[in-house]
Amino acid sequence: MQPPPPPPPPPAPPVYHPAMVENGGHPGQRESKELVLCLNMTHNLTQMCLGGVIVSALILPNVISWYETVSIHIVLCTMGYFILMTQAVMAFSPYGWANNLEYEKKKIIHLAFQVFGSILAIAGSIVKFADSDASFDSAHGICGFLAMLLTIITLIGGVLNFLFSNKMNNNLMKILHSCCGTVTLMFAFISLVFALHYYYRTAVGNGNANFSIVITMFALVGTVLMAAANNARRILNK
Repeated sequence: MQPPPPPPPPPAPPVYHPAMVENGGHPGQRESKELVLCLNMTHNLTQMCLGGVIVSALILPNVISWYETVSIHIVLCTMGYFILMTQAVMAFSPYGWANNLEYEKKKIIHLAFQVFGSILAIAGSIVKFADSDASFDSAHGICGFLAMLLTIITLIGGVLNFLFSNKMNNNLMKILHSCCGTVTLMFAFISLVFALHYYYRTAVGNGNANFSIVITMFALVGTVLMAAANNARRILNK
């Protein structure tokens, strides 16, 4: 008499791509392949445009003879807003460099980028506003001032959000913090656009200035879309 055949092996657990799972949400909530592809492309194009924005902004002090305070202002604000704070937004995206990290690690990276980015951006704004030649009646100056005020508010909200995230269900607080940070970056990007329009154009020509403005607007739209996608997951998976 032959022994019975061995039982079949248990089915392998499903493997989920990070793009299918909300940060802190539940696995199995899949997104369509088309949506994942579009968001992946948006993330990559946004990162490429951000690189162009950073290069364009850092070229400004080298092509225009400005006071040292203006050069410091440009470098600090570029590092704060367009390098660190934009990557603080991208840290929560499941389509980029942090997609394999756990949510708690993403939170720490997000907070670190936001804190250091905010400090640099605020310092860069103060350096310019303390200058005797500072102007608050230009579009660039007004948008920059609003960006600085919103940066302070966003920084305080981000720290409170991090400290109390484990003590209460603060999904609404996270969304409000994200929206405030998005508006902050919008004013920062728009302020840069006005700077490129007024100052960059006379130094490097209309073609180069227009190209820099276009990639800046693409970077802004992409950053806003990534923030909106993150908020949509929070709402759908609350």
